Amino acid sequence: MTDLAPGRGARAQHHRRVAARLRRLQAAGASPEELRAALDDEPASERAWRRGAEGEERLGALLGDWAGTCGTGVLHDLVIPGRGGANIDHVVVGPGGAFVIDAKAWAGAVDIRATGVWTGRWGHRRALEGIREQVAVVHGALRAAGAGDAPVTGVLCLVDDNPGTPRGELLRVHGVLVGGRAAVAQLTVADGPLTDEEITQVFRALDASMPARGGARPPSACLRGASEPRVADAPARGARRSGSPRSSTPRRRARSRGRRRGLAVDLCLFVAGLGALGAVLEPSPGPPRRSTPVSAAEVATWVPDLDRRVRATTSTPLRTMATRTTEARIHLRLRGPGCALRISINRWTARTAADAVIVPGAGC
Repeated sequence: MTDLAPGRGARAQHHRRVAARLRRLQAAGASPEELRAALDDEPASERAWRRGAEGEERLGALLGDWAGTCGTGVLHDLVIPGRGGANIDHVVVGPGGAFVIDAKAWAGAVDIRATGVWTGRWGHRRALEGIREQVAVVHGALRAAGAGDAPVTGVLCLVDDNPGTPRGELLRVHGVLVGGRAAVAQLTVADGPLTDEEITQVFRALDASMPARGGARPPSACLRGASEPRVADAPARGARRSGSPRSSTPRRRARSRGRRRGLAVDLCLFVAGLGALGAVLEPSPGPPRRSTPVSAAEVATWVPDLDRRVRATTSTPLRTMATRTTEARIHLRLRGPGCALRISINRWTARTAADAVIVPGAGC
């Protein structure tokens, strides 16, 4: 088994963008304090790559837990040959075939309809098209290896379970299944037509044709009998969806099917669920954070202390020229004769004026 590191490609892209921005700031004469402050004040493009990498890592860990417990094969961060570094986030190979999974860590509520997927007023048509293209690539690789009959399913996984994510089900949009992490993981271990030998053949074909930068876990003897989550066509725009994710199958039949499912499969799902729960409950390292970010109104109460700190830094009379608030920081820019000074406040860790970073410019 290769060491698993899902999200490696997105993480590397994020690091390259951060390094390039810091080099530009350094070339422009930024001080070490300004460079440190710039690390927290990331632009939207860098934040998108960081969130994407974190989403791939979380989903990859969950899929790896289920694969290790239930016997499916999993490949992370597959390089698509001849596509200039383009990749497939995850592919899981199990009894139901190959599942091509694109992890998305979008912000805000999602609206999933038959015509597409939206966050706010932004449509994500290109994301769905990209998944269909990845499915075609996987189909081509399997055909070339003599395993072209294996089912290949495209999946868009909302890794943060945004508001609007269907509960316990997957919605089909333009041939792509859309849902949250739990439903996607359940889909990958559901029973299906492939034998263990065919699963191994499919896995080896993909592992040989598309290098997995994030590592690969070969399949073992897959446990059988797991039911798949409910899959439904996404509703048309304007149609009301039922709030209940339950299937229309009568309860008695559903209970009967649940009893027929083997104890080994139930144990598989239970243990994998514990692994996912442990990942959620594990405390994240780092400095203590505030429960809510510091506001501009709270910073205003720090003005006397900030003023004393500024006067200790320079005798030049200064006045505030500009303020800027981001998700991570509050920036104050002060200017006077021949002197410019910046105050940077981390909104998640600062508690008093003493926690502000004062960065004097040239001439101060």
